[in-house]
Amino acid sequence: MVNTELQKEKNYLSQVYHQLLQTEQALQSLVQNTKEEGLNSLREMSKDISLNFDSVLDNLDTFSMLEMKNREIDQMNIRIQSSERTLQQVQQLLKSPYFGKVTLTFVGEETPDAFYFDRYNFTNETGETMIFDWRSPIAETYYNNLFPINHCRYI
Repeated sequence: MVNTELQKEKNYLSQVYHQLLQTEQALQSLVQNTKEEGLNSLREMSKDISLNFDSVLDNLDTFSMLEMKNREIDQMNIRIQSSERTLQQVQQLLKSPYFGKVTLTFVGEETPDAFYFDRYNFTNETGETMIFDWRSPIAETYYNNLFPINHCRYI
């Protein structure tokens, strides 16, 4: 029984670690490709923009085009920053994927569900949450079981 449970935990850790590695590689590619696309877009934008201040209408058109290009650049930067932040989180999880686990059997269900916790949430490519953020509502059950009230001593 103990060896079976230990093997299940090793398998889960291996599965999570493998998926984290895949996500890390995908994010690194995404960040690099987005940066390259951004630089190419900037080069193309400089060709597309024509500054024309001959009349009031031309001024408005020029400013409108510049604003549109600025928004495109902002969106690109947001994508890069978001991907880099997620990449950093995945790299932290690779060092230590999770620190805690709670197994719960919900009312009306026979099979218990396991919930693993760490600093960051991790959802795999199929949308399954593999690691829950330690601040998520489900993590409260972990902390409540870690320090049961009936074992606390009040001073």
